[in-house]
Amino acid sequence: MKALIEMQNVSKSFVDRNIDSPVFENVNLTLNHRDFVSIYGRSGSGKSTLLHLAGLVEHPTSGIIKLNGRQINELKESEYARIRNENIGFVYQDFKLINDMTVLENVEIPLALSKAKLTKSQRRERCLSIIKEVELLGKENAYPSQLSGGQKQRTAIARALVNNPTLLLADEPTGNLDFQSAENIMKLLSKMYEKGNMTIVIATHDDYVQQYTTKTIRMENLVREGGPFEESVL
Repeated sequence: MKALIEMQNVSKSFVDRNIDSPVFENVNLTLNHRDFVSIYGRSGSGKSTLLHLAGLVEHPTSGIIKLNGRQINELKESEYARIRNENIGFVYQDFKLINDMTVLENVEIPLALSKAKLTKSQRRERCLSIIKEVELLGKENAYPSQLSGGQKQRTAIARALVNNPTLLLADEPTGNLDFQSAENIMKLLSKMYEKGNMTIVIATHDDYVQQYTTKTIRMENLVREGGPFEESVL
């Protein structure tokens, strides 16, 4: 199977007051096209940092990261941002919606940043199509304060999908939701996976999330061994 993301001997550390604090060292990981993966680990294990590296939000301290066989971690920041916006969608635990924008306006943000030459009506049509897919049609003119937690996360998912990414990364997407809302979000992500041509990677500490993915990578084994220990789930 063709690799989408490859990490080779990747290390990441943060410097605070001249103190170097390593998150993990020499990690090797391959995410293939059409993978549906949960990265499972306790809080503070480095799984969010791993997603940020895979999503080109952060740079590694050392090592190589490839996207579709192309080494990307030494590119200029402008090129990094372009590749990220055109290829990767990100869903966060705390939604990261803009409170004074409607659902439709929040979903439209990636299209506004894209170099795709879409008219205003084309952008609206695209956004409404995605909003319908995440079952929020009728809420497009609502503001985040008027939404439930599950509806906020559906808006965030719609925003992440609007540019048709090849890679969707979800960082604890169920973390701020009650069980029923969380289960509905996982069913939605499963539906998007089945319908689309995406690789989906979910960082989580919730056991039940693994029931929905086809593969689980345990962060403790990834960090300890320097490579993934994968468990087939489906």
